[in-house]
Amino acid sequence: TINENTWMKYKIDYKAVNMQPFKLNNINAYQMRCTLSQVSQEKLIVLFVENNYAYKIEYTATNISYNDFLKDVRKVINSFVFVE
Repeated sequence: TINENTWMKYKIDYKAVNMQPFKLNNINAYQMRCTLSQVSQEKLIVLFVENNYAYKIEYTATNISYNDFLKDVRKVINSFVFVE
């Protein structure tokens, strides 16, 4: 089982393999794809700043299933909006 303690216990690092800017509902954002080779996982990280606050959205899956859910994950990410 992998949980929040696994990262610290085994010093798991991830390697960025691709980073590019994009628009997240008219917000300037960056998306970064990473590999976590020590645990056979991949991660998509979306970073953006709004009103002087930094935000991060993450999706992590096994190497095998990462692409299977990516289309749905992108729909969720692209549906993000701030509600006032």
